[in-house]
Amino acid sequence: MCNFKSAIVLKNGDLLHLDGVDSHEDVLSYFKIKDNGNDSFCRVEFVPGEDLCDLDQYKFEIDQERPDWFTESLEKKSVSRLKVIVNKYVVREDRDVLPVGFYILGNVVIKNAGCATIKSAGNATIENAGHATIQRAGHATIEYAGFATIENAGHATIKNANYATIINKNSAKIS
Repeated sequence: MCNFKSAIVLKNGDLLHLDGVDSHEDVLSYFKIKDNGNDSFCRVEFVPGEDLCDLDQYKFEIDQERPDWFTESLEKKSVSRLKVIVNKYVVREDRDVLPVGFYILGNVVIKNAGCATIKSAGNATIENAGHATIQRAGHATIEYAGFATIENAGHATIKNANYATIINKNSAKIS
């Protein structure tokens, strides 16, 4: 089972990943790497704790039998690289617009989410969700859901949801 944030570490130390892709097999396919049993790569994951914005809560996991060549030094280097990768997704300041991309929102105000993919909205306020995909709404307040797709509404407050697609409403307040 692949989790956020999935990556592949090559025997030479290179770390391969794709924004928004949490499948090792998809990463391998994209980079045209065959799993021929020669132990040339290692599947790894950087799994968040409760707060996706707090990188210190993330746990590094090897998602296969640990190869002999995967040293403690390479693990530390991989964790450091994964922190840099995940940190670029985290929004910690209010923004007028989110351009197309992949995001984890802190306690911020986003005026227009455009066509962004939001992994977690946390406690954010999104004034206009536009055509965004929100994978986990958490406790967010979404003032205008627009044409957004909300995969897991959690405990969010979602207003003006007329054209939005809400797949799993949970205990969200939707009007």
